[in-house]
Amino acid sequence: LREKVSLIFSFFRYHDRWNKINGSDFTKLKSSDSYGRGYIFLSDKKKTQYNDGYMKKDSESIDFKNSNQPDSVIKAKELCDSKGIKFLFVTLPDATSWSYEKYEKLESWTSDNNIDYLDYNVLINDINLDFSTDSVDNDMHLNISGAIKVSNYMGNYLVNNYGLTSHKDDDNSENFRNDLAKYNDTRDSYLKNLVNNN
Repeated sequence: LREKVSLIFSFFRYHDRWNKINGSDFTKLKSSDSYGRGYIFLSDKKKTQYNDGYMKKDSESIDFKNSNQPDSVIKAKELCDSKGIKFLFVTLPDATSWSYEKYEKLESWTSDNNIDYLDYNVLINDINLDFSTDSVDNDMHLNISGAIKVSNYMGNYLVNNYGLTSHKDDDNSENFRNDLAKYNDTRDSYLKNLVNNN
């Protein structure tokens, strides 16, 4: 399932090698495989002790260079602006490579470029995220428990800050309701597996 979902939403599969993909990386899948809307279900727990001080203001300085990201982000924002779409830049929780200094630099850069910015690394306590139970891959990716916490916060944030309208009761929402039922069944199975792996 993880492979299928990542093939549909290729930016999840290729987020760390976006500039090296070619035609052979893409595979057409059935629409019935898309009910997760890009989420890759994970029920593992993390395997090592995470760095609980990674967002302290006096944490060790980490070099923050990316020659491609600023231009890409600005171009994406400009495209969204031209289409009347609100643009939001988000940093997901990552105790392996993020720091408070990086947050400050990116917050300053997004502010200077009039880009809305949300960094979950400074919201760990607000969303009650616990890397020891909510992450895998040494705190780099979230399992289903952590993903639910991030998603719930994001949903409320988007509604409260961008005035989104719910379309769940629209006449044409039957496909969405069917996908939601599949998602809920899979989510519950992964949550059960996570609890059983205690």
